[in-house]
Amino acid sequence: MNRIPNKIVIIGGGSAGWMSALYLLKMLHETDMTLIESTKIGILGAGEGSTPNFVQFIKDLEINEEEFINETKSTRKFGIDFEGWRGDGNKYLHYFNPKNIHNSYDKQIVHFNWEKINNYSFHFDANLVAKYFKKKSIERGINWIDDEAKTFDKNDNGDIVKINLVSGESVSCDFIFDCSGFHRVVLGKEFDVKWIPQDKYLKVNTALPYTLPRTDASLDTVTRAVAMKYGWMWMIPLQNRWGCGYIFDKNLITKEEAKSEVEEFIGEEINNTRTIDFSPGWYEKVWVKNCLSIGLSGGFLEPLEATSIATLIWQLTQFKKFMIKLQTNGIVNVDEYNSMSEEFNEQNMHFIYYHYICDRDDTEFWNHYTSRKDIPEKLNEILDENLNVKIKNSKDLLKIYKYNQIYAPVSWYVINHGTRKNSNKLL
Repeated sequence: MNRIPNKIVIIGGGSAGWMSALYLLKMLHETDMTLIESTKIGILGAGEGSTPNFVQFIKDLEINEEEFINETKSTRKFGIDFEGWRGDGNKYLHYFNPKNIHNSYDKQIVHFNWEKINNYSFHFDANLVAKYFKKKSIERGINWIDDEAKTFDKNDNGDIVKINLVSGESVSCDFIFDCSGFHRVVLGKEFDVKWIPQDKYLKVNTALPYTLPRTDASLDTVTRAVAMKYGWMWMIPLQNRWGCGYIFDKNLITKEEAKSEVEEFIGEEINNTRTIDFSPGWYEKVWVKNCLSIGLSGGFLEPLEATSIATLIWQLTQFKKFMIKLQTNGIVNVDEYNSMSEEFNEQNMHFIYYHYICDRDDTEFWNHYTSRKDIPEKLNEILDENLNVKIKNSKDLLKIYKYNQIYAPVSWYVINHGTRKNSNKLL
């Protein structure tokens, strides 16, 4: 790439597509921009948690926070309450606000005054968020086409120059953002980019989502992450309901067995009608030719720690930085962007994996992790011989990760302390 795109097309709606649309509209306001979304296909709509970079993201988009909360049934999220991960019935809390980190070790729930802290995020209804961002995007000038990409025409360099739609119409472009989710219509189907699987390390591969009514009106909330027999269960408090799901290894139990386990835990029948299957991993390259895959279309690990939306926002902000470099230097290093993205995914995978090296050992699922036989090589650089965290500061992390330091040392120590009875002490 040697110039700022003049005509951008986003393939796919949902949170990823419409968040990308709003960000790109603000960033490249003179660029012609079109989003192609098939309302017949719909969206996945499973994710309902986020990380603190989401707060800054909507501020950058000049979105009123209270309006966002009201229209998406959101609550503020201050961290994650991990239950049962040591196998002894105890819990630990991973808060976004490091000033309150010691309270998490005492297992005390701290009620924050959100106006006095910066480290919070949101729980939200993913379908309502997509609708909200769609409304804002159309108001701000995005061209919206209700259709589906079918085939692609390329030039001699291999760049996609035309998207042919199911309706028979076509749309020209000079840059594409693939936000097609698990359909992965460009990287996976058109360019056939190499997939880097992570199922050797992350064993959960199926989600069984459901909802529960919520009567507690408090908006100071945390996500509940409950260790189950063959995975874990998220319970996310929205204004009007709990958004929940059991994420498990389908190689060990069936959907029916997973549903029964959930109902035994909560003491009532759930309203589930579907499961979502996925394969943890990412593409070797997310930027190929004139296409950048954003969100699920570029890769996915699992819901723990809400890494998917965090990665989406990171990708967009990095794209902006690369466009600034392009304006300054007249060239952009796509290989560097891909290397940074791969390391970002890798560090997320390491942090998620470390949650599972815990003391729970009551089933085959947990015994896989307690056996300690498949620890990722780079993760070993962070741990000592007893699997305690040995990093002391950010400089230690920068020796391991060249581009990205996503999680501060204190976050590693929270997981270290919370998941195992005989872990070392806090920094």
